[in-house]
Amino acid sequence: MKPRILLAEDDERYRFLVGTFLDKNGYQVDFARDGAEAWTIFVDQPHYDLLLLDIMMPKMSGLELAKQVRAVSDVPIIMLTALGAESDEVTGLDCGADDYIAKPFSYPVLLSRISAQLRRYRLLEEEQLSQGELHVNLTRRSVMISGDEIELTPNEYDLLIFLMKHANQALSRDQILDGVWGAAFGGDWRNVDTHVKRLRSKLGPSGQYLKTVYGHGYRWEKS
Repeated sequence: MKPRILLAEDDERYRFLVGTFLDKNGYQVDFARDGAEAWTIFVDQPHYDLLLLDIMMPKMSGLELAKQVRAVSDVPIIMLTALGAESDEVTGLDCGADDYIAKPFSYPVLLSRISAQLRRYRLLEEEQLSQGELHVNLTRRSVMISGDEIELTPNEYDLLIFLMKHANQALSRDQILDGVWGAAFGGDWRNVDTHVKRLRSKLGPSGQYLKTVYGHGYRWEKS
């Protein structure tokens, strides 16, 4: 599966050139023309591997967008900007960006920076997810609560990981079906409800983090 990138850039020519280059180098690229559109896309489809954000965009700047994304996700963010001052770079990093590339840049450099961020993110993912007494070892696919290992089915485990990785996001049942079972799955949203009920039961007190969003789906709550 190709890594998915969301490219937010208000310059149509730049958007086309960068998108075409990334597509030819094995990435699936979605586009946004401004920060507000990028935020809408991200909220609706939060399964991106990396975000490329121009700083100077209408409606919502790349800096403000990075802040909002970082509040709900640890997805890698690379800022693209014509602003070259060191203070601008510091501002971008302070807003939650992981890297900063000043325009104009060479495409090989962009490709190298993207690869580096994806490698770093995957290494972090290989470690563990934790919240309260709940600890998940992603390498071993083991789940511990208060020091005791609990048994989850493969689908229950994948559901837990999907929810924890998208903490504080209200996910629809369709988004969960697509993210956990895949687009080709023939079941319906009742399958999600059944697995959520079983997962809550097995998690015991940690099941309190799995909230129902009535009329929509579910949210993993993380303070």
